[in-house]
Amino acid sequence: MYVLLAVFGWSCEDDIEDNSNAFQVVVQNEFWRAKTVKASILDDGTLIIVASDGERKMIVQTASFQPGNYTVGVSAASEITYENLLSGSTVKTLPFLSKGTIEIARFNTEKPSITGTFRFDALTNNGLQYFFKEGIFYELDITEFNPDLLKPIEDGGDDSGDGEDDGDNGGGDDSDLPFSNHFFAKVNGNPFSTQVITVSVTNGIIGVMNATTTGLPSMTIQFPVDVTVGTHNFGGGNINAAFYTPNGIDRKGESGTLFINKHDTANRIVEGRFNFIVPQQGNPIEVTEGVFRIKY
Repeated sequence: MYVLLAVFGWSCEDDIEDNSNAFQVVVQNEFWRAKTVKASILDDGTLIIVASDGERKMIVQTASFQPGNYTVGVSAASEITYENLLSGSTVKTLPFLSKGTIEIARFNTEKPSITGTFRFDALTNNGLQYFFKEGIFYELDITEFNPDLLKPIEDGGDDSGDGEDDGDNGGGDDSDLPFSNHFFAKVNGNPFSTQVITVSVTNGIIGVMNATTTGLPSMTIQFPVDVTVGTHNFGGGNINAAFYTPNGIDRKGESGTLFINKHDTANRIVEGRFNFIVPQQGNPIEVTEGVFRIKY
């Protein structure tokens, strides 16, 4: 990666963040990340994930923990429930009234842990349609099932304040919680599983690179340190730029967009979404559903 090495210099190990035990989703165009998340596998193979921040809660259930796609809105075997205590609304995927997919990308038998994505739409108890997209659960440790977590938050079905959660699920804006960088995308429809995230600021440019533990493949986006909320185009120069490196050779995105939905300059936190296309004769590389939240 001679272009990026020359510009940023990625050698600082202090910038590398562990991205495990993460659960996040965009709800009605608002980014939400859980403070606590518990994943369990029942005796019949059912996977149940309970994520919460004390005010909002999501329960994701699939008929099996094995990698594959699970359609929601068909039966109760695979369904999602979302509860918002502040607004008093509850969303649940119901047959014929909802549609969406939960994709289990990987089950790590050694840890054990589970990684996947989801997106869906459903009706609230007030009849409003809610859209959930860019949902991610990454390397969630499998723990013993606690049925009390399935209760509504106000009935005690929440453990976001018990201080016993494993892993870093912090919301980032709470000074009592450690911050964890997050970066996810799909390459030609396949989840790009990241294990290390590097953030660097050089000459007024923020560079965010994620990679596998072997160092390849990797993906990078870069934008000005004073980037504003809104839509920015990739392509052209190196100010707003995106790269995908599958085999040690940088491939630059020539088209695509970067949408910044939050830039907290006081706390130096940026979050947003992105997509881009890398030209390649006969088989262009398409990066979609990109989402990130980083501290620089």
